[in-house]
Amino acid sequence: MSTSITVRAAACNMASLVTWKISGGAVKGAQGLRITRISADGTRTILPSPTPFPGETGSTQPSNVWPIQKKGRYFDFEPPLGDYTYEVALMVGTPKNLQASTTVIATSNKVSVTTKLSDWIKACFNWGILSTQYVSRWIEEHCGQGTLSAYIAAEAKAAAAADAARQSHLSSTSPHALLAGSEPHDFGGFHLDAFAGFHPDAFMEMHTEGAAEALMNGALAASKPTGDVPQTPADSLAAAAQEAFKAQLGKLSPLVQAVKTPGNPLRESLAVGIIDFLLEPMRTAKAEGGHIHDLSYEVTDQQWIDALKENADLLSIILAEIGEENQPAFDALKDTTAELIARKLANKFAIAHSKIQIRSDKEQVGQEVASGAANKTSAGFCGQVTNAIRVLSQVLAAQYLAYYEAILADTKDGAKQGPALRQFCNKFQEPVKLPDGTTIQVIFAPNNLSASKPTNGLTPGIGYISKIIDDLEDGDVVAGNFFIPGHPSLPDLLAAAKIKKPGIVMKVAVSDKSALPAQMPPTAEGEEPVFVVAQAIKHPFANLIPEILGLPGAHAYIHSKTLVVYKARTKTWIVITGSHNEGEKADTNNDDNILVISGCTLLGLAYFVNNLSVFDHFLFRYLVNTGKAGTGYLDTEGGWQTLSDAQSKELDAIMAALASLDDAPVPSDSKDSGTTAPAPSQPVPPVEPGGDDSGTAKPPSRKKPTRRKPTTTKPTSPCPQSDSDGKTKSPKKKTTTGKGKTSTKKKSTE
Repeated sequence: MSTSITVRAAACNMASLVTWKISGGAVKGAQGLRITRISADGTRTILPSPTPFPGETGSTQPSNVWPIQKKGRYFDFEPPLGDYTYEVALMVGTPKNLQASTTVIATSNKVSVTTKLSDWIKACFNWGILSTQYVSRWIEEHCGQGTLSAYIAAEAKAAAAADAARQSHLSSTSPHALLAGSEPHDFGGFHLDAFAGFHPDAFMEMHTEGAAEALMNGALAASKPTGDVPQTPADSLAAAAQEAFKAQLGKLSPLVQAVKTPGNPLRESLAVGIIDFLLEPMRTAKAEGGHIHDLSYEVTDQQWIDALKENADLLSIILAEIGEENQPAFDALKDTTAELIARKLANKFAIAHSKIQIRSDKEQVGQEVASGAANKTSAGFCGQVTNAIRVLSQVLAAQYLAYYEAILADTKDGAKQGPALRQFCNKFQEPVKLPDGTTIQVIFAPNNLSASKPTNGLTPGIGYISKIIDDLEDGDVVAGNFFIPGHPSLPDLLAAAKIKKPGIVMKVAVSDKSALPAQMPPTAEGEEPVFVVAQAIKHPFANLIPEILGLPGAHAYIHSKTLVVYKARTKTWIVITGSHNEGEKADTNNDDNILVISGCTLLGLAYFVNNLSVFDHFLFRYLVNTGKAGTGYLDTEGGWQTLSDAQSKELDAIMAALASLDDAPVPSDSKDSGTTAPAPSQPVPPVEPGGDDSGTAKPPSRKKPTRRKPTTTKPTSPCPQSDSDGKTKSPKKKTTTGKGKTSTKKKSTE
């Protein structure tokens, strides 16, 4: 039997996934694979490989020099927007004398690197991962030789000292003991222990209300023990190590500045067009004389703030009050014509977590919804994995406008997330059907009728998605990216499904180990884990240098909250995305939204490519950090050609999922630029009553919103606020809430 190769590919806006399977047995002298990208005009680009032959050095070489030896999948990151095929050829010979096979060679199906995935849906993914060799070498070049190693060493020392200090308090009967038995969490530089200042919002995503109550009462909020908690020698060592680490943070200021600066190549490379993608609804509304309703959690990126100010005349925005973080946005908009509403939730355990835009036309009929996980911060755009989605649908826009009005009414009533809001969210909207058959179920939060999690059963949003997970079968393919959802959560449900049905192909990446299920699915020797945690290479490995995990002070590395499912039996894709952290806490205490989208093949493939690329990135770092990555050099003995039975079945399932592209409808303009919204003259498909965007009837027009000019008041208390350097500063003006009361702001955690 002769040896042959089969190749399949799929893409999103930031990467192409190339998969292959070699049949017919191992080939003597085969050293790996050359992968070539072929553009629509015939231009051929040999793609790079980071792995050298033994004894060789360098960062990358073309894959005809250092062939690819991955077991069945490779990612081509950030190819120019356009249409491509991929040629995969076996390279035979010796390291210094390689030739491409003329028989073991094949070309993939065509893929489109674009945001346009149907005539009604666009999706955009950033890269946002700093634990890369590119960023590590950038730091060495722009922050000074030795900066990276000094930063990593100081970070490790501070983490170890904080852990030791935490251990010294485990026997305490103080509120610190509430966290006994919990693992500390690495929040991007500060390895926070039980007393080192967990922010309450992040804390609530990970721990119990009782522990968070103690933190919120101040017992755990300080950076050292207070009150009845005795100081230990370990506390002093931890404080000293943390101060030494803070000194190293300043040396990374060029990195921080780069990701804040529009047009900076590093910022653009990490954002991958997501900023322009999210600005496009505002640009279209301006061109049409339309309007934007916006619900936002964090807004600190100066480019975004400038865009809001420039488009203030068409803007209604409900913006979360979270400490001083959003103050620049409040200050920029307070004297404009924008309708600006500050939302500070009365429940100290709740967060106004939405990231929503609704675009209406000049007749004030909603036309487009933008959602996803992207906060409007430089870290949100460039320092964490995130995604955004835009949907053209009058019916869906009307549902989101109704949610906006429900949030506005609740804000005027004291931002209590009261019964009216909860009942609105608890009664799910009618599913929306697009003209191509795609169905969309939106779920708004808080949808739990109580402000406390149920003692039995699941909250409504998580309960809805649990039915999709319960319906998984052997051979289905699942990929998820999650932040810190708390428990119970979708990662918990996915782990249980995988344990029950081992034949499900499942790849899940989480931002923090606190998101891992208590019971993990077992894996056989040599088999990939089902779950991986975001991490960086900690020590030099082969030709690789250590990496940082995130921006200084960051704690979110994967910020997407996405699940994509391929149902093998029906050949159907299901995508779950939005701002919701996919845990019961978000159903219960957050302003949030979930989109469950079924039947859009290109959307499913795009989310699958993105989610799997994140999983593979952190999987490799897990293997390196646990000593399971081999030597870090190419195998010259041919063992790389061998697949286990489990690996072979998994690869077959993934390639079958990618083959669904063959029957996918092609958007009317597949060469979408990735940032351009439909021209104002292009009609949005009319709608029928009953949530169907495939008919002819038009929904009733919304009235133009009454302009409510924002007001500000001076704080009534003359007490100065303490700055981080110990100096004092005058209190800033505070934008009023819907009831006109000045509020004390809390700091954001995302």
